[in-house]
Amino acid sequence: MQTFDSASRGPFGSMMMLFQNRISLASFGAVVIILSLAFDPFVQQIVTYPTRLAPTSEAPAVTKRLMAFVPSASAVQWDIAYASGIWADDNVFHPSCPSGNCIWPQFRSVGTCSQCAVFHASCQIDLPFRKSPNFTVEVFIEELPTSNLSSMVVFPRHLTWTVRGLQTHTPEYANNLTFAGTANPFLVLASANMEYNSTGIPPEDPIKALKITNITECSIALCLADYNGSVNNGVVETKISGVDFGHSFPRNFTVTLSTEPPKATTDILPCWRPTISPQNASFDMDIILNSSHGRQAAKPWSAILSSSEFEFCGINFVLPSRAFLEGTIQLFILAMGLGPFAVDPTAQRIASIGLEAVMSNGSSSLNKMALRADGEDVKGTAYSIQVFVEVQWPWLILPGLLLLFGVCVFALTILSSKRHSTPVWKSSVLALIYHGLSGDVVDDFDHSTASKMESRAEITSVRLQMPDGKRDLMLRQERALPD
Repeated sequence: MQTFDSASRGPFGSMMMLFQNRISLASFGAVVIILSLAFDPFVQQIVTYPTRLAPTSEAPAVTKRLMAFVPSASAVQWDIAYASGIWADDNVFHPSCPSGNCIWPQFRSVGTCSQCAVFHASCQIDLPFRKSPNFTVEVFIEELPTSNLSSMVVFPRHLTWTVRGLQTHTPEYANNLTFAGTANPFLVLASANMEYNSTGIPPEDPIKALKITNITECSIALCLADYNGSVNNGVVETKISGVDFGHSFPRNFTVTLSTEPPKATTDILPCWRPTISPQNASFDMDIILNSSHGRQAAKPWSAILSSSEFEFCGINFVLPSRAFLEGTIQLFILAMGLGPFAVDPTAQRIASIGLEAVMSNGSSSLNKMALRADGEDVKGTAYSIQVFVEVQWPWLILPGLLLLFGVCVFALTILSSKRHSTPVWKSSVLALIYHGLSGDVVDDFDHSTASKMESRAEITSVRLQMPDGKRDLMLRQERALPD
C-alpha cells in the first residue's frame, strides 16, 4: 500500500515501484508519472513569439522606370552624373521605402548598360622616334651657374582616350560600327597600360623598350533590361537580367519651324528600339522647333515615343557634346633612370579601379539621373517587422502522448477495480495503521518517524477484511511478523 501511495505522489516513488513490482497496470502508470517530468519543459516550448516581415500599407514602396532614355537634364546635371560615375562608389538609384524593407515585382526599363573587352597581345606600338630634334632656346641670364645638361624622354604609362563621343550619335552612325561587342554605342572609351624596360635596348631607339601590357575598351549603350529590386534593412539590392542592347535606326520626321510664315522641312533623327519591338512601329508626333533656340517648343526635352513600347527617338536633342573623360599618367625617362609620374587625377582614378568599374559606375549614374528626371512610378510592397504567435507542433507530441496514456491508465484502473470489486483506497494509512488500530497489527516496533514506518510497512502484509459481527472494513494482518 505504501509503495502505491508513494508512486502516486511523484516520480521517485514511481521509480521505486518499477524496481519492486513486476510488470503490471500499476507499472504502466508509474512510467507515465516518470515521463511527466518532461511535461512542463515541453509545454513551455510549444508557443514562441518570432518577429517577421509582414506587408504593410502604411508606407508605400515606389521605385522608377524609364520608357525612353531622353533625360530632362541640363548640361550641368550631365556633368554631375559624369563626375559621380568617376569618383563615387554608390551610384545606385535609391527607391522610396520608408519601412526599410520593400520588394518590387519584376519590371522592364530602358537605360544605359556598359560592356567591356580586353585586348592583350593584339596591339603594337607604331611610333617613329628622333633622337636629335632641332630646336633653339634663348637664355637671358647674366650669370649661368655651373650645371650639367641631361636628356629626358616622356612616355605615357597609362592612357585613356575617347574612341567615340556622345556628339557622334547621329543617324549616319546607326548600326555601322561595333565597339566592345555592342553595336552603335553612344560612348566608347579605351585605356592602355604600358611598361618600359630598357634592358638591352640601344639608347638611340628607346621606343623598343616601351611595351603595351593591355588595352581595355568599354562602351555605354542604350539597353532594355529586366529589373528585380528590393530593399533589405535599408540596403538597396537590384538584380538586372535579360539585357537587350536593341538597334539604332534613322527615321524621317517633319520638322516645322515656328517662323512667320511657318516653314516645314524633313529631318532624319536617330531612333532606338529593342529587338522585341516591331520594325514598322508608327511615330505620329511631328516636331515643332523654335528657330531661335533649336528646341521643341511644346516639350523642350521630351522624347518622341512610338506606339510600340520602349521605342523612341530624339536622344540627340539632349546629349551634350563634351567628352566624358580623358587623361594620361606620364612616365619620365631621365638620363639617370626612371623619373616621377605626372599624375592626372582622372587617369589615376581609372588606373586604380579599372576602366570597367568606372564605366559601370558611369552607366549607373546616367540611369540615376534619368530616373530622377523622367522616371515613371513602379509600386511595390512594403514590409514592417511584426510579432507573430507560432505553435511548435512537434513539442506537443510528448505532452499529447502523456495525456493519452494517463487517460488509458485511469480507464483501465476503473475497469480492473470494477472487475475485482476492489474498493477505492485513497491517501496514506500509515498513521492510522500504527497509531489507531488494534494490537494484532501494532507491536513494540519504533514507529516514531515516517521512514521507520515505511521500513516496517515493507515487511507487513495486510488485507481489507470484514471483521466478525461488524460491517466496517478493517486491516487484518495476513501473516505473523518475524521476530
